[in-house]
Amino acid sequence: MIKSKDGEVILDGSGEDLLIEATSIVINVIQALLEEDCIEAKDVPKIINNLTQLITEHTLPNNNEYN
Repeated sequence: MIKSKDGEVILDGSGEDLLIEATSIVINVIQALLEEDCIEAKDVPKIINNLTQLITEHTLPNNNEYN
């Protein structure tokens, strides 16, 4: 389970379960942004690529393959 309290993220569960939950949250946010016309459907692949790049930069800072 992923919780946020007082600006801190609290994680409870296996890494795989937490990643699945986090992915579900991201999908829900993207869907909400689409429904509210904050983003366009054609931009979703670019948004996902940008998220992937940010995740890579923050988790594998020495991995030059993705830079």
